[in-house]
Amino acid sequence: MLRLLLLASVARASLYDAQQPLRGSNLDVVVPIKLDENLQYSYPLKSGKSELIALDTLQEVAHLEATTPFSSITINVPLDLKTSGSVTFSHNASSESDQVDDKIWLHTSVLATTIPLDHIGIRKGGMITMSANSVWLSLDTPYISLPDSIFNVLLQAANTSSEQDFVLDCDTVPRLPDLVFGLDIDHSWTLAGDEVVVRPEQYVMETEAGKCVLLARRRRGLQRLGWAAIRGREFVIDLAGQKMGFES
Repeated sequence: MLRLLLLASVARASLYDAQQPLRGSNLDVVVPIKLDENLQYSYPLKSGKSELIALDTLQEVAHLEATTPFSSITINVPLDLKTSGSVTFSHNASSESDQVDDKIWLHTSVLATTIPLDHIGIRKGGMITMSANSVWLSLDTPYISLPDSIFNVLLQAANTSSEQDFVLDCDTVPRLPDLVFGLDIDHSWTLAGDEVVVRPEQYVMETEAGKCVLLARRRRGLQRLGWAAIRGREFVIDLAGQKMGFES
């Protein structure tokens, strides 16, 4: 209940002070996102104010669709921590050409979270895979969680471990494998595309101190895709169409 009240305040107050000059127009509202010391992104509750709302509240599709004047939300999380990210609130839903050419689209109804899968893999030339049913998109964390067998291969390739705080040699990043989340193309939610690929420059983060840190972790059970998976590419929540899109 508290979360729903918070989301209501987001819809009415946060979406946004900037609405005032937009009445009668179809201009987008672009809002900066801020990364805190806990590696969580948030955006301002009101223009020019210090109150912040967690980025993952934007995944509450059903509630936002019913309470906001906007048709879609585009999230841009930068690869470079020194570069500002953004959330764009738009009155225009995604176009048909976007659905075909630019993004992998998945239907969503209540939450922009569950991605139906066929397998999870790690690929560099050849590929190692294991079957999977789904992965949970979690914008409240940077971390991508992986099953034991996939994570062990990644650790070996990155030559790092928990004892090293998952810090690796930055020069090795271009040689690391891709993480592959193969979509269940027979699932009714899938519109196009057959895999979401997370590349090394996305799942390795260079800190302000110049250290490269692995944004992947070992997890049993339901796997999670943190915001590392959308770094450097647009992620769209289409409220009007009740779908989400990953830039391919």
